[in-house]
Amino acid sequence: MLKKISGVILGVLCLTSTVVAGDMEKGREAAKRCIMCHGVNGESRIRTYPSLKGMDEQKFIAAIYAYRNGEKEGNLAGMMRSQALGLSEEEIKNMAAYFSSLK
Repeated sequence: MLKKISGVILGVLCLTSTVVAGDMEKGREAAKRCIMCHGVNGESRIRTYPSLKGMDEQKFIAAIYAYRNGEKEGNLAGMMRSQALGLSEEEIKNMAAYFSSLK
């Protein structure tokens, strides 16, 4: 009985968890477009621009989609929206993997 319950719980966890399988090397290449504002290796030197270094993959992906969907507001939301719209699904995952790998 315990094995059945464990199996069901494991199955539910597998179905509900989001797996991000980005390629860090491809992400490093795609992230070059972010350097001007977010700095080399995702370390922003501009106080009002967030650093991307070490950002959680899911948080990065959620932020990009929020910009894409026009859900973010602020002075730079329009520019970020156009940047986000220019990214493929693969690039987003790869960039998320890259930035999260930086410590």
